[in-house]
Amino acid sequence: MQSKQRIPVLVCIDVEPEDRKLAQQAPDNWLGFEKSFEYFNALRPRLTRITDSPVHFSWFVRMDPQIAQTYGSAEWVVSQYQNLFKQLEEAGDEIGLHSHAWRWDTENQDWFVDHGDPDWVDHCISSACDAFHNSFSRGCKSFRFGDHWMSERGLDQLEKLGVKFDLTLEPGQAENYLLANERFTGSFPDCRMMPQVPYQPHVNNFTKPAFIRKRSLWLIPVSAEHPSTSGNGDETHKGMPYVPLNLAFDRSVVESIVERLLIRLSDPLLVIVARTDVASDPSQRANLEKNIDYLLNHPLAAQFSFKTPAEAINSLGLRSMKWLKQYFVKSNET
Repeated sequence: MQSKQRIPVLVCIDVEPEDRKLAQQAPDNWLGFEKSFEYFNALRPRLTRITDSPVHFSWFVRMDPQIAQTYGSAEWVVSQYQNLFKQLEEAGDEIGLHSHAWRWDTENQDWFVDHGDPDWVDHCISSACDAFHNSFSRGCKSFRFGDHWMSERGLDQLEKLGVKFDLTLEPGQAENYLLANERFTGSFPDCRMMPQVPYQPHVNNFTKPAFIRKRSLWLIPVSAEHPSTSGNGDETHKGMPYVPLNLAFDRSVVESIVERLLIRLSDPLLVIVARTDVASDPSQRANLEKNIDYLLNHPLAAQFSFKTPAEAINSLGLRSMKWLKQYFVKSNET
């Protein structure tokens, strides 16, 4: 890649407890968030020097019914770490929402993921947005639903509540990430044909961009690719699905995804995700440090620009239109 044009990078950090299935008496701190705050705050000056530009991260906070039931309030984490969130906002970072559809099964005394009940999903979204507004005295603009799940009704809800950017979906995915011992209802969206670039979706099909009958919000897909057997992005693993760009993954996987995207996309955009336990779990922390070292020492590191969702969309401008035109041309060819 020869262009000196800036490469927007969105780092999306899901602020949540370490465990997915929470005990009824949860611990009184979120160690992962504490460690992630320390790590990324210390990383910020280094990235600023290398890129010669402001560095902003995006933090997506759990404030859904599972949090409310376990901690006594959906706003617990913001109240507990008020000073940390204040510092992140002062640094120019984005604070958004990350909501799951976990529901307590009283009979079996266990959590399950209830995507199959639209009213419950509506409640998960609206209650989280209410808690966010109560905590920050403003509406939520950026959102990530858990487990890369989304529906048309869910997007309707987000749009009505004033969300401007959704960063949930992972191109190439047609299956779920839930563990074998986790129950869930409903189905997952088929994202195999969706673009790899930000777009405003069609009002009746969120996996397709639209120029006319489009939603007001933007979908910003998580960067995803077939992994490869080498760091230069060659020799993909045959039959393997797309893998999202996650800082907790092995460096060889992250490196291959990044290199393939930088080669394949004429104007690259990197959307990277992680849970906050990436900084507290020893094995994940080791991967995090290796992946950040790879990015810091990348030949194009000086061109990276770490942005919030709004900043990324504003910086892309007409470039996103060019991407979408290419998408429509390819779609018509197939």
